[in-house]
Amino acid sequence: MNFISYLKKDLICLFNGIDKKKEAINKLIDMTAQKEKIDDVKGLRASLFYREKLMSTGIGLGIAIPHVRFKGVKEPVIAIGIQPRGINDYKSLDDKVIKIVILIIVGQNHHKEHIKILAQIVSKLKEDNNIDRLSHAESPDDIFNILTRKK
Repeated sequence: MNFISYLKKDLICLFNGIDKKKEAINKLIDMTAQKEKIDDVKGLRASLFYREKLMSTGIGLGIAIPHVRFKGVKEPVIAIGIQPRGINDYKSLDDKVIKIVILIIVGQNHHKEHIKILAQIVSKLKEDNNIDRLSHAESPDDIFNILTRKK
């Protein structure tokens, strides 16, 4: 299955007034908790921030992909936030400012699906100048349309 089938417009936002890593990740977790059936939001938050302590999920090119395999999640969840001005304290492999944060949550035993979704997202971001387009998106609809547009 393609990651696009898991995208939902109500899990996409512009980070208005948010320019810190912790705030950005918490905003995506809160959106997810409101819209999806996640019983242990506190545990999810702890797992994601533990993962961040081990190594930043800022993969470079202005992109961060916090991700976790988590018990009780039946189907993958993807939440996206964009901060055109950048998130000041989000470390990345290439030291570029993070503007795009994509949260991925999959079931605890869904390792293959987890890797497949990560690869598909990175591939989509790299095509057709999508990173720049997303960095300048003006609404959740713009973001959704950029990611679901056919090549």
